[in-house]
Amino acid sequence: MKLTEMFPSNLLKAQDVTDAGGEMELTIFNVEIKDFDGDNGVKERKPIVVFAEGDKRMVLNKTNANRLSEMLGDDTDNWLNKKIILHVEQTDFQGKTVPSVRVKVLGGKQAAVDSYWTKVREM
Repeated sequence: MKLTEMFPSNLLKAQDVTDAGGEMELTIFNVEIKDFDGDNGVKERKPIVVFAEGDKRMVLNKTNANRLSEMLGDDTDNWLNKKIILHVEQTDFQGKTVPSVRVKVLGGKQAAVDSYWTKVREM
């Protein structure tokens, strides 16, 4: 039995993406703020991306927030109902290389068109 089965969580982990074949295409349903217990008992507010598919949610770190902003614009309201692809990248964290969930930056013509219209709507 896998540890992820022994200790289930609705927060997305790198292993979830790996188990799904290395990539997951998901639709953003909502972006909300959630309080987490931080170090020394201090509450930390973090953004959470809620997906239309399944019950998994992703804690939105700065790297993924910047990638989503680059593709979909700065206003999270414009992210709703947009499809994104998640994959796993090796990243440095506290002196160790660990697998991390990352938003895959989509390039090409369609990404440029979507980005243009997002920026036009923000004007």
